[in-house]
Amino acid sequence: MNTVVGENKITTLDKVSEGKEVTLISIEAGRGLLSRLLNMGLVPGSKIRVLVNKGGGVLVISVHDTEISISRGIAQKLLVRVESP
Repeated sequence: MNTVVGENKITTLDKVSEGKEVTLISIEAGRGLLSRLLNMGLVPGSKIRVLVNKGGGVLVISVHDTEISISRGIAQKLLVRVESP
């Protein structure tokens, strides 16, 4: 999913390039995973910086000054807004 709203692009986290900062809009997950992600600080409105995204395997992100490694499958469940530079 890639949607452009005004000057902002809405997509899933797995499609965001390294070095980009995005805002988490929503989490499309079941209760268990949703609870786990919320406890790790991934809450709607949070700023996320993508540190590592090699196009396969895990992503390393920074949220609230904490580095987190997440699977590509989980990243596909995170809807984010990419701000225009």
